[in-house]
Amino acid sequence: MRLEQFYYLLSLKQTKSMNTSAEILHISQQAISSAIKSLEKELGAQLLIRTVKGVQLTECGYYACECGEKIVDALDILKKNVTENQSCILRKPLTIMIHSSFALYSNNLIVSLYNTFPDYELNTITCQNHVMLRKIIAHDADLALCYTFKQGLKDIQQAGLYYQKIETFQYGVLINSNSPLSQYDSIPLAEVVKRYPIMIFNDLESDNNSVNELLQKHNLQHLAKYAAVNITSMRHMLENDLAVAMGPQNTYFKAMEKAAQGIDCKFIPFSETELFYCVLFANPQLDRSIIKRFKNILKQMTI
Repeated sequence: MRLEQFYYLLSLKQTKSMNTSAEILHISQQAISSAIKSLEKELGAQLLIRTVKGVQLTECGYYACECGEKIVDALDILKKNVTENQSCILRKPLTIMIHSSFALYSNNLIVSLYNTFPDYELNTITCQNHVMLRKIIAHDADLALCYTFKQGLKDIQQAGLYYQKIETFQYGVLINSNSPLSQYDSIPLAEVVKRYPIMIFNDLESDNNSVNELLQKHNLQHLAKYAAVNITSMRHMLENDLAVAMGPQNTYFKAMEKAAQGIDCKFIPFSETELFYCVLFANPQLDRSIIKRFKNILKQMTI
């Protein structure tokens, strides 16, 4: 059986004329007649009664039309659903990794990614830098939004990876304005580590991780002392010049400064220390429109 046989039969049910159906369907009467005879042979039943006035359906013909209508309706639904969901069926996979700090302080980032890449089967992973590098090198992810210091950019290139800078932040310390160190416009990291414990927010591992990375870079981790805090104890320690907070002067640090409002404190950058936010990828053939769309999201957000 062929689908067009049922289309011809349904047309004949409406027109009751071989000639009229042939004109509507833009085929010859002979083609319609041959198709119906072939269908009758396959079903083993007469479907039409041919007269000089036209054609009439037999009882089997009406039943065949009823079945044919169900087939045609089912095909119409299939075509509609395939058309509506074609983008889902044809979507390519796209895995984007996001450093934990972005997920924490840019609440709309994940939602924006899904809205920006509806034509991809998007998978987002929130993780730390070392996980990102491992997955990018293994081609388990397409690109990553990460942070790194200047040496990290060199390490990325030496690993055969590619990056594009998004934004650069000063990395520094939030310190009591009465501290002897507050007189400096920029301050050596070693001086801060020798004099003060570093406040650590236990629930913000992402930014604590950047502190650890910086200390290791300057070989100062053995000198560092830490003070686990929440917002209330942070205010107490800053106000009494008992500890300092470290980090990039981004949304996270601005939130800390806001939490410390009313306390006489200031942000002082470390000497020659900047933090770079980058899009990282391993495949040089990666569609540049993906990176462009990704960067456009970040330009519209405060990170």
